[in-house]
Amino acid sequence: MSLTSTVVVTFIKNNYRSKSATIVSLLLALIFSVILTILGMSFFILPQLDSAAPDIDKITNILGLIVYSTCLCCLGMNINTFTAKPLIIEKSGKTLEALMATSLTAKQIWIARSLAVFIPGFVISEVVSLISFLIINVFFIGPKIGFLISPWMVFNGFFVLQLMYFALNLLVHIVALTGNPISGNAIAQTTFPVIGSLMINLGVRYIWSTNSWIFALMNLICFVAIIFLVFIFQPLVTKENITISNK
Repeated sequence: MSLTSTVVVTFIKNNYRSKSATIVSLLLALIFSVILTILGMSFFILPQLDSAAPDIDKITNILGLIVYSTCLCCLGMNINTFTAKPLIIEKSGKTLEALMATSLTAKQIWIARSLAVFIPGFVISEVVSLISFLIINVFFIGPKIGFLISPWMVFNGFFVLQLMYFALNLLVHIVALTGNPISGNAIAQTTFPVIGSLMINLGVRYIWSTNSWIFALMNLICFVAIIFLVFIFQPLVTKENITISNK
């Protein structure tokens, strides 16, 4: 295992050291995901399935939105819980200073810290969303109109949001590492929910279906915009700036 991989694992362990924060974060993500699934089923999918002529496009769109929304809940809860507080502890405990005394560059530390938040959030969101997707399909949609799945639904529900989440992780950790971790967390608390809520509202109103390339394109544009900011601000990630921010 390389030094960078070891650091990623260490950061992940630091993030999940607080059992109470981990349990609360997971429970809230699951609760919100269940609520969103129930709402989507009750107000949109079940009425369509009970109708004489179910609209497959509408059902597919809402199913994709449920997957997208559950991902959003899990990813949002993860980045908000495991960015600021663990990083504050690492800075006060001189963990970052010790790492900067190694052969690792500031950019490698930044990437490792970002991946330590991204990887668990990605895994949790994929698992929860997949479970929700399978339960709805197998027990409700499948028996009436058959198993529903499409390439755009899968891409928009399971991948495009995660791309945006990865980019946001990089941006948040630029701010958190070189400045105040709480400021970095504030970016995550505003940007991610606003973009996600916008996409969900547009999907619910059938302006952009989650089963379409337009929905994917709009999300990818947001991803590119965040990545653009990352490239602009990444020169700030230096050992000198990280050291100054620790004081």
